[in-house]
Amino acid sequence: MLPFKNRLVKRKDFETIQKKGTFFSQGNIAIKFIENGTRETRIGFSVGLKYSKLAVARKQATRMLREMFRSKIRQIKKGLDIDVIIRKKAGEKVVPKKIQQDVDDVLMKSGLIKK
Repeated sequence: MLPFKNRLVKRKDFETIQKKGTFFSQGNIAIKFIENGTRETRIGFSVGLKYSKLAVARKQATRMLREMFRSKIRQIKKGLDIDVIIRKKAGEKVVPKKIQQDVDDVLMKSGLIKK
């Protein structure tokens, strides 16, 4: 589980990222990020109704992403607020291995993590 200091929870913070953030996308994962002026990186997760109508499926996706980022939090640059968005096409199955690869690719593409 992500430590509380690394969680993005306030609606205002999410809105700021959505308005002013830098966007990168790879496969089923998209991220928006902005500098927050602190020494800690905070990560929030957005799983919308387009992902699934079922709350259980959306919560499972959030937990899966949270665990993936928990293991990478030390490698990500400091002082950022990051919003991670997961999406899927209709009828598509979400495979954790592919999601993990997309997360790695989008972090490298955006320059938030180094090899």
